[in-house]
Amino acid sequence: MFGFKKRRRNRLAAQQFPAEWLAIIERNVPFYRLLPKADQKELQRHIQIFIGGIVVEGPDVRLGESWHRGSVVLSWDNVRRGSADIHDGHNVVFHEFAHQLDSSGARGDSTPVIQDHSTYIAWARILQKDYEKLRSDVRRNSDTFLDEYGAVNPAEFFAVATEYFFEKPGDLQEQHPDLYNELKNFYQQDPAEL
Repeated sequence: MFGFKKRRRNRLAAQQFPAEWLAIIERNVPFYRLLPKADQKELQRHIQIFIGGIVVEGPDVRLGESWHRGSVVLSWDNVRRGSADIHDGHNVVFHEFAHQLDSSGARGDSTPVIQDHSTYIAWARILQKDYEKLRSDVRRNSDTFLDEYGAVNPAEFFAVATEYFFEKPGDLQEQHPDLYNELKNFYQQDPAEL
């Protein structure tokens, strides 16, 4: 079964990226234009594999969901709304795929798969510190830079921090420099430099 899945993904990724899809992305996802060409091509490959699944339309009302078994459910209206303003800190795609990365180690405890033990220790220490600060600020009704939803649990904190990392990178770097650096290392991106 796993061999079939890998062959299917390779076949989808090898296909020419449809021009009409690229037009939709360029028209609706301003962040795409900021990516280096190599990252744009990588994103296109991931989209081809992702869209290669089934798109279901129906009356369910939800922003998005990420399931531990690999499925991601996204509301197209919220995808478009989240990608329209790339500086508001809210993007359902970044949020739900952060959950996918978070659960890729099958733990779902805001510790994505990190191979190096010392990197993991730094990651856990910094995310825990900033998560606890957000929780404390929310309990005291203090103003917070990060969305209060991140105080729900560590997994939501990671997803919210990811949204801010890509959509408000300069502000995140200023407000939470250690968190920004951990996310920069994890995602191998530096959106504050774009």
